[in-house]
Amino acid sequence: MASRARRADAEIPAASWWAQAESAIVAAEALASAGLYHWACFCAHQAAELALKALLVHWNRTDLLEHHSLADLIRHVARRRPALRPLRGAAKALDWHYLKARYPQARYRWQTPAKLYNRKDYDVCIGYARQIADACKAVLSDKDGSPTE
Repeated sequence: MASRARRADAEIPAASWWAQAESAIVAAEALASAGLYHWACFCAHQAAELALKALLVHWNRTDLLEHHSLADLIRHVARRRPALRPLRGAAKALDWHYLKARYPQARYRWQTPAKLYNRKDYDVCIGYARQIADACKAVLSDKDGSPTE
């Protein structure tokens, strides 16, 4: 079953992954406007994850599509594009929000994420997500888009 899923993933073009990344940024902005900063931070993580996966799909690295750790994904893409290595700090910062923004027990047992997140958290998260997305877009926009080893 997993091999069939990977074959199906390989057929999804990188542009579709990129479009979903852009959509996640729009969703994060809308959620922040509604004061739902915890969900906005999670969507920022998703935007960065989708942007990185667009790059990986472009390089036919569909074996990594089940990974959710941005730091791990950055490590993989930086092997082909070392210029992306400095984004690891942003990736690690966003990874913290992958669970913490969604589950009460993942952060503080007596507080829900909705009560803990604020505009400043969102501003930091969306800034990191945009850095990662912009870097991925730059690589995808290269004239041949091929990885540099």
